[in-house]
Amino acid sequence: MVNVPRFSWRFLLPQYWLVWLGAGLLYLISWLPYRMLMVFGAAFGRLLFKVLKSRQKIARRNLELCFPEMPEAERELLLQRNAEESGKAMLETVIGWWWPDWRIRKLAHFKGYEHIQQALSEGKGVLLLAAHFLHLEAACRVFGLTHPSVGFYRPNNNPLWDYLQYHGRARSNKYMIGKRDVKGLIQALNQQEVCFYLPDQDYGRNRAEFVPFFAVPDTATTTGTLLFANAANCVVIPIITSRLPDYQGYQIQVLPAFKDFPSGDDKLDVTRVNQWVEQAVLCHPEQYMWLHRRFKTRPSLLLLVLALALGYFLLVKPDILLNTEKANPAAEGFSRFYSNFRNSILQGTNHSDFIISLPDGSVELIPQLRRREVQVNPADPAWRGEVMRRRFQSGTTLKAQLGQYVQQEEMVLFWTLPRDYVVKQFFETNGSLLEALQELAFTLGPDFKQQVSAWYCPKSRALVLTDLQDPFLQKNCIATPRSLPQRR
Repeated sequence: MVNVPRFSWRFLLPQYWLVWLGAGLLYLISWLPYRMLMVFGAAFGRLLFKVLKSRQKIARRNLELCFPEMPEAERELLLQRNAEESGKAMLETVIGWWWPDWRIRKLAHFKGYEHIQQALSEGKGVLLLAAHFLHLEAACRVFGLTHPSVGFYRPNNNPLWDYLQYHGRARSNKYMIGKRDVKGLIQALNQQEVCFYLPDQDYGRNRAEFVPFFAVPDTATTTGTLLFANAANCVVIPIITSRLPDYQGYQIQVLPAFKDFPSGDDKLDVTRVNQWVEQAVLCHPEQYMWLHRRFKTRPSLLLLVLALALGYFLLVKPDILLNTEKANPAAEGFSRFYSNFRNSILQGTNHSDFIISLPDGSVELIPQLRRREVQVNPADPAWRGEVMRRRFQSGTTLKAQLGQYVQQEEMVLFWTLPRDYVVKQFFETNGSLLEALQELAFTLGPDFKQQVSAWYCPKSRALVLTDLQDPFLQKNCIATPRSLPQRR
């Protein structure tokens, strides 16, 4: 049974007058034009960061831990942008709670809703994974216009503000569930509801695994995602929310559902969730909630001893451990490349300094693959490429460097994307060639309107990186498991 806050006549007592005054001022502010709200919000955020030194310190430390290789000047610029976004988020509360539907619809941009429709048509609930982006109040309201959902929230200690908060958030959605009501969320999922869940904050040591998050190797990450996925008849679908530039509004991008999830390995599954959060954050790092103390829970002494023992074996007797395959060895290098690319753009670097326009290669792709099928001996469908360290030197391009490594494996690379990327800072990948290709597709995906996919075509002895969707590829080639649609 959902405990819906009800209006009480005691809310009219003097002890609540300040709350009413604040709520009234916010309601009046909500009538301002959207552009003006965002301009005022950015200025308010810059001012607030100067006053709230403790939050500024937390955000700066989080950025230092997550992006240790980023130059300090770039991190400071990102911090200032994050301050502006935080101020906008405070005024976005009035948008989410009090704007009429017709105003919200002007700002709504939606992609990928078919993934939710497919899950619901199969009689399943949907656990919708979202990251803690600052604009979430407005984004959830936008989502509710397309499909009213169920949300998880923390009830406020002030009964009047809790009443306003609940009904504001439920305005275009169905209802809210208190964060401790685990059974309530499971019941909603079993009733084929679409339920929001945010797994990217530090909820303590209970029901948590210590797994990597960006450059922090032991981040306490909740296993709640696995709990709900195991206990309810549901699929897990990630989404990426973003505030669009030039005051265009908000985009909700629904991605394909996680496959083979949960796998039975909690640490591997939680790592997979964190990797998705990383990719979402890299799309718009300035819009993420860096104000939260993400790394406050540390591993126990026993875990520290085990970590030291693992370090000893890696340094002294590496042959004992090197037979263990890494879950995702190529991801870190490409994630670092895209992070440098995005933050250089934030700093004002010309986009063309990173981009090389290419002619459209999609027209000739299928004919070329067909010709190679009769010209070359087919490769093993189980081939993945040699596991080795691959260097991407500064001054080269991704296509050129990757093409050299593909040629060394007696394969050929077909890159049909309309642009190539200049490597400004050296990075490495350390895995198989197929892992490198699939991670490259996953990393570059946010920069394209169409879904970027990586394919291995055994009959043609070819690797393909493309945003083309063609039946020939689906029939004759093997898709790598990871891809990411564009963020705009």
